[in-house]
Amino acid sequence: MDSKFEKLYDITFPLSEDRAPLYLQGLYRNREAGGVYINKGYYLDLGTYFNMFSMIKWKTYSTISKLHVKLNLTGRFILNFMQ
Repeated sequence: MDSKFEKLYDITFPLSEDRAPLYLQGLYRNREAGGVYINKGYYLDLGTYFNMFSMIKWKTYSTISKLHVKLNLTGRFILNFMQ
């Protein structure tokens, strides 16, 4: 990562399947350590209790002025970021 940026957040994965809805929601094929596999036409929602990232709160309670998102993806995707 570029030295002028500081990492703020990691996507968190559940340790057990019964707690998965607190971390991930949607129609995804399966998850493995550190990754999620999504079939064509399926989706992954990270707007959950443990993975929600509120830019409004970061801008309100910190000195952050810009945000850069880094994702490691393979394939074709449509990404939606909501404010």
